[in-house]
Amino acid sequence: MRVYIESLGCARNQVDSETMAGQLRLAGWSLTREPAEADAIVVNTCSFVESAIDESIDTILELARFKQTGRCQRLIVAGCLPERFRDAIADALPEVDQFLGTGAFTQIGEAVAGQLTGSVCLPDPDRISMQDPAARERSQTHTAYLKIAEGCSRNCTYCIIPRLRGRQKSRPMDQILDEARQLVAAGVKEINLVAQDTTYYGRDLPGAEDFATLLARLADLAGDTWIRFLYGHPESIADAVLKVVAGSANLCPYFDLPVQHAAEKVLKKWGAITIKKNCWICSRAFGPRFPAPSSGQP
Repeated sequence: MRVYIESLGCARNQVDSETMAGQLRLAGWSLTREPAEADAIVVNTCSFVESAIDESIDTILELARFKQTGRCQRLIVAGCLPERFRDAIADALPEVDQFLGTGAFTQIGEAVAGQLTGSVCLPDPDRISMQDPAARERSQTHTAYLKIAEGCSRNCTYCIIPRLRGRQKSRPMDQILDEARQLVAAGVKEINLVAQDTTYYGRDLPGAEDFATLLARLADLAGDTWIRFLYGHPESIADAVLKVVAGSANLCPYFDLPVQHAAEKVLKKWGAITIKKNCWICSRAFGPRFPAPSSGQP
């Protein structure tokens, strides 16, 4: 039996897709790069902004055609789109056999095999597991994304991530270091650390685990493998982080930061505009097939 996985959105989604691929491989499935050859198709979606929602819907409908023209028996939609639109999505997209929210990636095997009860599985995203993932099926050999945390504890009015991914959940440092060692041993030449707010890493954990310490320990074990971090935040970068980067040849002096976060006036204007736009997205983006979510959420 073969499965095809289409991964949309950010690098964090790519890690989730690779983890699901690893779980399916361990469950006995073969992976294929051709949707026409697949017995099951999985679409890992993004719904952060309007264009991402449109891309997710278009991709789902395009791949749904293989239930008529190919071998596909089950179409699974995972990730942020079902998490954002909840139970209403089942009526809007009857082509889909199973929807998995962001907290349900570990159930991908049961979903593909048709063993879950109900068509929509939406466990609390705050319970997303940050334990060691199953063996990942990485899509590239020379570079890799390494997820160090999930979710976000900020409450920015323009951002839906906390609702989709829950609060900040940092992985234990030893698990991150173990995975980094495996990547280096496998020949990876560049490791990209990812999270919703990478530089906030460790502040939700007990003890002295923080981002500067993580960077220093990664630099020590990585040898000549480059390490860079994405999705930082001006408010959570400490001076210790700058010192570690400056003193380590294999830590790329590259700071991926949203510069608008430094201007409170810009953020207030952006927040007001985005709330209105998100409500408009929910009511318009999918036309009459897709209703806006209830409970007053944008």
